[in-house]
Amino acid sequence: LFLSMILVSLSDEEECTQECDVSNKGDGTCDATCDTSNCNYDEGDCPTHCSEDCTYALLHNDVCDDICNKFECDWDNNSCSECAPGCTIEMLDDEECHQECKVSECKY
Repeated sequence: LFLSMILVSLSDEEECTQECDVSNKGDGTCDATCDTSNCNYDEGDCPTHCSEDCTYALLHNDVCDDICNKFECDWDNNSCSECAPGCTIEMLDDEECHQECKVSECKY
C-alpha cells in the first residue's frame, strides 16, 4: 500500500511537470498550465477551487463550462445562463417556485 502511494505521487508529479514549468509553481502568480490537481493548483497560487476540476482558467474564460456551472462556482463566474435546462439563473432569485429549477444542480 505504501509503495502504491509513492508511485501515485510520482505519477502525479510527472504529469504536473509535463503540464507546467515547475519554476512557476508557488511563485505567487496563478499559472493556468499549473492550475491542476496534479500540480496542487500551482502550489496555492490559484484561488480556492469551487469544484474538483473547475480551474481558475475555466472560471475566467467567459465561456459556460459544465464543470463550473454550479452554485459553488457562482454559475461559472456568471458565464452560464442556466443551471438546468429551462431554469435560468435569474429564475432562482425571483421568489417563485419553478418546477424546472427544483433539481439538485440548481440547489432546489
